Formats: sequence, C-alpha cells, structure tokens
Amino acid sequence: KPTMLGLYSLMRAPDRRTQLAAGKAVGNLLLFDASCVPAAACGAVQVVKVLATLRHARSEQTCAHALTFLAKEAANRAVVVRQEAAPALVLLSQSDTAETAIAAVRACSALAFWPPLRAPLVAHGCVPALVALALNGKHMSHILADCARTLMYLSMSEPDRPMMIEERAVTAALVLVRRA
Repeated sequence: KPTMLGLYSLMRAPDRRTQLAAGKAVGNLLLFDASCVPAAACGAVQVVKVLATLRHARSEQTCAHALTFLAKEAANRAVVVRQEAAPALVLLSQSDTAETAIAAVRACSALAFWPPLRAPLVAHGCVPALVALALNGKHMSHILADCARTLMYLSMSEPDRPMMIEERAVTAALVLVRRA
C-alpha cells in the first residue's frame, strides 16, 4: 500500500513525464490478476481518470485496457461505479488517435455487459459519444460491432431507455446498420 500511495502522489508531480510514468505503472498494475483487485481497492481508478486526460496515446490506451480488465471482477465493478470511471472512457472514445478510440469503445462494450455499469455509462455520456462516432464514421471499420453491442447492452437497462432515446440511440443504431 505505501508503494501505491507513492505512485498516486507522483500523479501530482509538476512535470508531465513523471505523471505519465506513475500513471502507466498504476495502469500496468491494473492489467494483471495478482495486482488488479488490490490496486483498485487502493484508488487506482482515480489515477486512470487523471491519466486519461494527459493526452498521451499509449497511456490513454492503457487506461481503456485497465478499465476493461477491472470489469472482470464484481468487487472492481463496484469501484468503477463508485469512483465514476465512465467519463474517462467517454473522453477517450472521442480521441483522434484510432487505437485510443478503438480501445475505449471496446472498453465501453465490455463494461456495458455488466448490469451495474450500464446506468453510469448512460449517465456519463456514452450514448452521445457512440452517436457522434456513428455519425462521423471515424474508425468505423474497427468499432462498428462494439458500438452496436454497447447500445444493445445499454438498452437492456429499462430505466435508461428514455434517456437513450432522447440522446438519439435509435439514430446511431440505424446509422450503424447502414454502415455494416
């Protein structure tokens, strides 16, 4: 735990290189079974959220992969909800870097599979992000299936359906069908 606290404190370092290195270390800890649960319990999701905003392609991809990996464990899914990780994925899904956007949309799809994660994804803008991607066609050859799958999973949450319709999920689904 002291090591984790040290890594987290380095995220407040004045220079970007130190922030990226510390964030990448935490992201890597989230990618392995042995360290994933303890790292999440110590606040690693907060580091991932900061790392997602530093505009570094490889680190952004690590964030998306780490959040996907986190969703495998029920205890970690609760952490993802509690620490509001969904906005980081929404942000990353709109990246101009193809690999980042692809990883983020895949992460959204993986997280949307789990019922407790659906409402936070909808509440934090996942649907408008998918609509934007469907309409602008960016990276579509790589993300079409994941966009459709995410919309399908999210639509399984009855309380979120009215918001999804308001946010043009039907439009996105129609555009995805046309692009398929």
